[in-house]
Amino acid sequence: MVLRIRSLKELGNNIRDLKELKRTPRRRIPSGPSVPQARLWSLVKAEYPEAETERKGLVPGRRYVVDIVIERLKLVVELDGWEFHGKHKKGFERDREKDRLLLLEGFRVVRFTAGEVLRDPVTVMETLARVVEMIQGERSETNEKVST
Repeated sequence: MVLRIRSLKELGNNIRDLKELKRTPRRRIPSGPSVPQARLWSLVKAEYPEAETERKGLVPGRRYVVDIVIERLKLVVELDGWEFHGKHKKGFERDREKDRLLLLEGFRVVRFTAGEVLRDPVTVMETLARVVEMIQGERSETNEKVST
């Protein structure tokens, strides 16, 4: 914020305005799903009814919340928006750690950006379907090896 002050009186008025601004409560960011998150959830839930959203407890000892999980497939779907996943290095690093720990618990993580979900939800769901096919194919191969 740049102020151009022309007089001491104007400076005093601006200082009073800034003090008043500091006293007013900060605007709270509304909680709840964003538009891309709501869209992704509705698409996934329609195709995979057993999917759960905002699930906790997949990594013991951590407070991670995953956007969407399909537990029978051990598949986690995460939505990355700029606000929480791209602005700061710390958030980026935390997401990478979360992915690794989920992998160690046997989960695969598929990440989509908010832009992808809004611009091309068909491709997002096609990609997700291919990942599900891959997981199911690996499981059937494992079952065939066990039964022989």
